[in-house]
Amino acid sequence: MAKALSVNSIFCLTLGRDGSLWAGTEGGGLLRLRGDGLRVFSASDGLTEAFVRTVFEDDRGRLWVGTDNGLFVLEGERFRRIDRGAIAPMGVHSITEDHDHRIWAGGSQLITIDPDGSAKVFAVPGSYSETAVKRILETSDGTVWVGTVGGLQRLVDGRFRTEPGIHATVRTLVQTADGTLWIGTIGEGLWTYRDGRLTRVSGPGILPSDTVLSIFEDDQRQIWIGTQAGLVRLSRTMVSLVPLPEEGDPDFETISGDDTGDLWVAAHHLYLIRDRTAHRLTYSGIGTVPVRNVYRAHDGSLWIGTDGDGVYNRRGAEIHHYTAPAELTNNFIRGFLESHDGHMWIATDGGVSRIGRDGVAGFTVENGLAYMSTRSLLEDRSATIWIGTDRGLSCWAAGSFRQNEATRKLAEEKVWSIL
Repeated sequence: MAKALSVNSIFCLTLGRDGSLWAGTEGGGLLRLRGDGLRVFSASDGLTEAFVRTVFEDDRGRLWVGTDNGLFVLEGERFRRIDRGAIAPMGVHSITEDHDHRIWAGGSQLITIDPDGSAKVFAVPGSYSETAVKRILETSDGTVWVGTVGGLQRLVDGRFRTEPGIHATVRTLVQTADGTLWIGTIGEGLWTYRDGRLTRVSGPGILPSDTVLSIFEDDQRQIWIGTQAGLVRLSRTMVSLVPLPEEGDPDFETISGDDTGDLWVAAHHLYLIRDRTAHRLTYSGIGTVPVRNVYRAHDGSLWIGTDGDGVYNRRGAEIHHYTAPAELTNNFIRGFLESHDGHMWIATDGGVSRIGRDGVAGFTVENGLAYMSTRSLLEDRSATIWIGTDRGLSCWAAGSFRQNEATRKLAEEKVWSIL
């Protein structure tokens, strides 16, 4: 069987409903592999072009083949060329069927063929070099999407419109079981489109290459991505990504939830995540200083820690600004803790501050704190306050710092998190 192969470059594969495996080759025609062996379809079988780019079986069981020069349909054991007469000769890279049983074929041009055989040519936006079609897909809502050399197109009211955001060749389109449209590009990586939002799937180590050649969803809903430099499998987990409106990589990021289910995020700017979408927030009275952390208190007020401008407490429309040395030990804020007695403890780069109805207090090494640079705060069930620093652990109980086995064992250690 291997001796019958005239070429080793397989460009596309399609499984027919009768179990036949169809393989389009680059220069060797079309191969059919089934129980009775291997057959090569070539010019003697009506397939006059040997470079096969796509194979598609429609609902009626007809096999359509797109090549570098011609669109063909299999009738019996011979191919008949379709792009003649009313249809200009064309190279074909993608074929699909919509819910009205029209055949869409795209490559050097974009056409539809109705069940009665009548054809229509669609104009695709872009300059001449950008209109070449690489992929066609109809999503479950009936929308026809076309990936071209110039980007992503969508059929709206009978005309194709460019989807802004992608400026590279769209090589592959797949809609997964959850309704997400996955978009693979040449040079701009992987994108998704869901609920009207286009999002780039990015991040260190996700893809070995930004050239995406193929996307596939298996029966376990895993996404397989073929790239220029390797294969990637995305497995669904309970973890999902919520992109922030601005790109960046700040080294201070904190999250605080509230009773409404909203999440507050501090990552240089202040963001509110609602319904899995992040929105940047700005408040009058708070400058452009970077935001290090945020905390939603039990009374509903919002505490915002900054990188050098102290703390802002927003209660309704009122904003109170706490700064060093009057109220804070330091203006670079590391974290917040609201204790059971209503005090707000504030960890900073230079000690700990406490704010409550009885006023403000500051705690430094002179007061018994293990070290000035504080990293973590926790109140345990006995109302003891634990303070982690870059050089040891401190324990505050009954109005003073106490030494115990934990503070002695962790002396000089960095304590970044306490649970």
